[in-house]
Amino acid sequence: DGKVKLHEEVHASVKVTEAGRKAEFKSASDIICLLKVFEADAADKPAKLQECSGLTTDTSSLNIDYHEIPAQLDCDKKTVAEYPCTGEWLSEHYKSQDWYLHAPTADCIACPDF
Repeated sequence: DGKVKLHEEVHASVKVTEAGRKAEFKSASDIICLLKVFEADAADKPAKLQECSGLTTDTSSLNIDYHEIPAQLDCDKKTVAEYPCTGEWLSEHYKSQDWYLHAPTADCIACPDF
């Protein structure tokens, strides 16, 4: 089905983007840590640099939930009194309106499933 394929394509694309964002976030965290080495006193610089080497960055805030496609529901057509393009529907929604004679409409094309 085309919709399932589109769903899979979108998820694949978003997963690539998600991984990219996490890489950017981790890189930025590493850079910020390394810049703090430059700001530290000379005696503290080796320890600050060592902190950066073991830095772990939590990227869980960037996690995206990938939901499954929900089961398709059956459409209950019994609740609809008149379908578009039937005589009664056209009369109620178009021909009975005051504007109808002044605003010509195109031919109504019924949905094939009805």
